[in-house]
Amino acid sequence: MRSLYTLAAIAALSTLANAQLQSLTTTFTSNNGGAAEWMNMFDLTVLSPVGITIPWVDVNVFETTTGTIDLYVQPGGTYVGNQTNPAAWPATPTASSLPFVGQGLDVPTNAVLQSAIYLPQGSYAVAIHYRAVSPAYTNGNGVPGNQQVADANLRLDLGSATSGLFSGSVFNPRVCNIAVYYGVGNVTFASASTFGSGCAGVALGDATFYELFDGATSTFDLSNTGFTLNWTGNGYAFNRGASAIFPPTGAGPQFFGDDDTQPIALPFTMPCAAGFIDTVYLCSNGFLSFEPTTDTSYIEDVLDLLAGPTRLAFLWHDLNPSAGGTIDAEFDNNGVFHITFTGVPEFGLANSNDVQISLQSNGTIEVKYGSVALLGALVGLSTGNGATDPGGIDLSAASPFLLATGFARADLGLEVVDRPVLGTTAGVRVTGIAGNSLAGALNFGVQVPTPIDLTPLGAPGCAIRVGPLFSLGFPVGSATAPIGIMLPNNPAFVGVVLDQQAAVANLGYNALGVATSNGLRWTLDVN
Repeated sequence: MRSLYTLAAIAALSTLANAQLQSLTTTFTSNNGGAAEWMNMFDLTVLSPVGITIPWVDVNVFETTTGTIDLYVQPGGTYVGNQTNPAAWPATPTASSLPFVGQGLDVPTNAVLQSAIYLPQGSYAVAIHYRAVSPAYTNGNGVPGNQQVADANLRLDLGSATSGLFSGSVFNPRVCNIAVYYGVGNVTFASASTFGSGCAGVALGDATFYELFDGATSTFDLSNTGFTLNWTGNGYAFNRGASAIFPPTGAGPQFFGDDDTQPIALPFTMPCAAGFIDTVYLCSNGFLSFEPTTDTSYIEDVLDLLAGPTRLAFLWHDLNPSAGGTIDAEFDNNGVFHITFTGVPEFGLANSNDVQISLQSNGTIEVKYGSVALLGALVGLSTGNGATDPGGIDLSAASPFLLATGFARADLGLEVVDRPVLGTTAGVRVTGIAGNSLAGALNFGVQVPTPIDLTPLGAPGCAIRVGPLFSLGFPVGSATAPIGIMLPNNPAFVGVVLDQQAAVANLGYNALGVATSNGLRWTLDVN
């Protein structure tokens, strides 16, 4: 639940601008698609002499999970010949969407932009970068209505797909599945955007250990054993041996999909190699990520372990719980959270594999193996994100060792959740709240021209970015704190600009004991 507050301390004078939206749609009947971090590109021509304003678009994605899009819009440009030429595009996104939940294949997913884009009459190159979701699109056939759609105000000429951010393979012709919503003229819309950066995070270390069982020269030999990772405050102390497997009761959530990654909320905030977390991301193929990911890779790969998110590979292999067995997640009476694979087979085989990961609020992790029939797998832990390869070790014979991951802690952040539409409850979210924090405050006011550096007071990298007019407290018992602000349904407040910044008190942050977030700007409107 959000913490709800009534916003009373705002004032403004402005003229109501009531937008009548129109839309132009290509198609949502896909026959092709890409992956997360891919791009769609097309040319856009504004025909209206007074221009158009775009507050949101609909896109086509495969997933029903959370993602965002970034839009790159280059005036006077064209995507043709520039698909892998970053110099032909803006260096940073022209606009980014609020987080959205994908609606699945061929169902329009609404992607609301943090700030609407006004485009005067003229031509533009447009590229859409899909973040954490995968685009579905349609092959071009050269027929008007397929590769070109238009109305009286707008024309789209389509298009290409690339397998990376202005990089990778180029696929032509590809028709972006999109509906562009627009108002004619320079129309105002409620908007939210961020500025500056937060502080008090600690850089992630570079640490990895693993054993790769290739199934031929080395076969899996950890059945009916286990190992324990005790959190040291700066990493893990590895020891062979673990407690007995906790028998799952089936009372908790169960996960059944093949090649399926799902977030699992923990009943506590836990320190780990990625900082303080209250959510883990479980893949049915035998790895547990401590950072948000949609990775479902079924091929155990050391390079992937090093390059991907911070994660624990407890039995990384092509497992298929949809063909048998169960995956349970539950909290026991001793304060331990267990994720248990029972009788889960390899893909295409009828064998049975048992493993349990037990998590504690103090950061301790136990990996416990029952009967494991598979021969090949990857087991280990890495900070990922480009970590160095230390070489494999024999876990069945390893002596105790320390793995210094660095006390990775995210900067305090303030995220946009909703646009600030008058008459609604608009949301923001504070992220990166460290465990054992004492208090939090969301300050409302006006962005200061020059941030006030708090380094001399003992908070290096922290700054006051918003001169507070009033503050609201928020709970700090979790790593994130969603906050909802009830906005008045009064057109007199159209155009009000309201800046925000969060601050959290925690003696472990720095000498001052305070972390500050980035800034966030709201511009209120009725649309």
